[in-house]
Amino acid sequence: PAPVRTVTRCALPIRFRAASNIESDIALHVTTADWSSAKKAQSFRRKHDGPTTLGFVKRTTVACFGSVAALTAAVATSAVRDSMGVANSALLLAAIIVASALVDWAAGIITALVAAIALNYFHTEPVHSFRITETSDLVAVLLLAGLGIAVSAATAFRVGERVRNYHSSVSKGAAAALARARRSELPAAALWHAVVDAECAELALLNAQLVPSGTSRLPVVARHALGPDESKTDHELVTIPATGAVVVLRDPRLGVDVVLSPREGHDATEIRRRTVFMFADNVELAISHM
Repeated sequence: PAPVRTVTRCALPIRFRAASNIESDIALHVTTADWSSAKKAQSFRRKHDGPTTLGFVKRTTVACFGSVAALTAAVATSAVRDSMGVANSALLLAAIIVASALVDWAAGIITALVAAIALNYFHTEPVHSFRITETSDLVAVLLLAGLGIAVSAATAFRVGERVRNYHSSVSKGAAAALARARRSELPAAALWHAVVDAECAELALLNAQLVPSGTSRLPVVARHALGPDESKTDHELVTIPATGAVVVLRDPRLGVDVVLSPREGHDATEIRRRTVFMFADNVELAISHM
């Protein structure tokens, strides 16, 4: 088998492909159209998922611009606060918050907090103080912060739905490729990628990390759930909490466990138990061949 390149932390679809790096010349009959489609899909997945560094840079940039814009607007309007009023100042800051939140949910929350503090400091009585004496001013500050949180939550939900829909479409395309493989031969690597993609609609929402065995204090995902009578059952779904969960590999001689956690922007994620352990077993197989 070809050497396997391990990555300490990456999105699951990438690790899956690395762990199944089968030579493509195994198949004797190559279907050019299917192979080309598989390569295009692989390239599109890389472009869609993207390195996490780009997402961090984008979030940091939007958060900085949004915060600076909110602070600048609050300072600029403080000179005319008597004629402008707290409500109009809050509306201006709300527009900045919404613009940031629509680009990135975390940047929206940061901008909302900065805007609420700036409104409190520059526009509410007493001015240049974080004390609030008027109930109406307190309501305005709280509504401004609440608006940012609400729009950011809606953005996070919308982005999550788009990611789920995308990976669901990839999974359906892979299922169609598997159906075609019943009628004609494919390169072994193309067929393997189709098998992985068919199961990756849920896995794509998770990150994975290899850690030394027994070092993580996170909850452990059991291979079988316990039923009401404490008998083992293959309960279909398992919940990966936001803090992550550990999947213990079968062979203790490898000395590693797999930690799964929701990708950035996602909360606790439900996934089929068989999919989790299909992934874990393939990781274990790749490591054992190193």
